[in-house]
Amino acid sequence: MPAEVYGPAALAELRRLTTEGVFDGDICRCLGGATLVLLDVDGEFIARGSLHGPDTVAWERARFRNNLDLADPDGLRRFLGRIGVHAV
Repeated sequence: MPAEVYGPAALAELRRLTTEGVFDGDICRCLGGATLVLLDVDGEFIARGSLHGPDTVAWERARFRNNLDLADPDGLRRFLGRIGVHAV
């Protein structure tokens, strides 16, 4: 089920939850879970990431080839649950 985030506070929280962590130097080979799509103010595509397992995000996997081990994976799951996205 798609969900959209617009409020400045919610966007800041989502940004923090999906960009803080440590790159693990590898990419996951699974299909991934929920997809995060970033759009600019005009609705144009900027970037795509996908959740991999309970604690990893792969931003532009083919381009960066590096998974981000999230600093607060439980926080991201709680945030996604609040907006109606049920991820691993």
